[in-house]
Amino acid sequence: KFGAEILLETARFWVSRSIYNEKLDRWEIRDVIAPDEYHLYVDNSFYTNVFARWNIGKALDLVSEWHKAHPRALEKLSKAIGLGSTEIERWHEVSAKLSIPMDSQTGLAEQFEGYFQKEDWTISEYDANSMPKWPIGLDIHRLSETRIIKQADVVLAMLLLSEAFDERTKRISYDYYSKRTMHKSTLSASIYSMMGLSLGDDAEAYQCFMRTANTDILDTQGSTWEGIHIAGAGGTWQAAVLGFAGMSVDAEGLLNFEPKLPRCWKQMTLRVFSRGSLLEIRIGQRETQVVLLESDAKEATVKIKGQSTRVVKRRKHALAQTTQRSYPRSHEKNTVPSFSIGTAPPCRPAVHL
Repeated sequence: KFGAEILLETARFWVSRSIYNEKLDRWEIRDVIAPDEYHLYVDNSFYTNVFARWNIGKALDLVSEWHKAHPRALEKLSKAIGLGSTEIERWHEVSAKLSIPMDSQTGLAEQFEGYFQKEDWTISEYDANSMPKWPIGLDIHRLSETRIIKQADVVLAMLLLSEAFDERTKRISYDYYSKRTMHKSTLSASIYSMMGLSLGDDAEAYQCFMRTANTDILDTQGSTWEGIHIAGAGGTWQAAVLGFAGMSVDAEGLLNFEPKLPRCWKQMTLRVFSRGSLLEIRIGQRETQVVLLESDAKEATVKIKGQSTRVVKRRKHALAQTTQRSYPRSHEKNTVPSFSIGTAPPCRPAVHL
């Protein structure tokens, strides 16, 4: 309820926030704070502008769809919020010409306008917990004048809007920003873990997973005394379930799993409530099993690697071979014996969520 109003009004906000640059014949969004908190009040943030354009585009799609399928509803809604054809035309213009900072030759996304003019430092050393160390000689009081960033920014945008970018574009920015991200936010490493898995960088993906999982176990940020990092724990869950278990929802609204289980994990078990059904997913090195635990219906449909199967209540269904991923043993030296997601260490028989 009121979803259409929210979509249209947020698009309206982004258009109102856009300023036309006549000299460059483009629209710009200036003076914003994006995810990276080392650089504040920047112009034409890649993250901000990409999502603003996405928001405006979805609003225009809705208007077009309702114009054909629900003209009366569109007319009623337009009157209620004062939306007219002139404003819609402006939305089209802003969406088409909104500045998205990117190097046209290399395909590398620029975090914000002017970022590439900052001092360039890269990370080359890590502490005992595999957390990045400040580059030697870097003045941490001048971080806004450098390309060192606090947390995932461009990579976060490309992960959340993955379908909008091809693999090459994502790979270029992932490789570049990985060397410049300090992960000083507990919300960062999980993003790089999921992006790394999607690009086949299994070793770094596992390393980033351990960084986010160990946040409060090892107090890697030095702030656990203030309380558990709940949002960071959510990122750990996402990296495990959306990353290693490969869970997603397809265009039909069905759960699909593309398991990428590390070799040192014998099994990963999770429960998911979807469309009125409680499912238990058991991912092993050789196969994936699905059990329908509770449901108002007699069966449920789940996909493994895009293949559909009907799951009957309380009956095991072995569905597909699990994709095995190799993670160098060197990455295991930073794990902690007591680490768990639920009950089991990372390189013991099972992981339960």
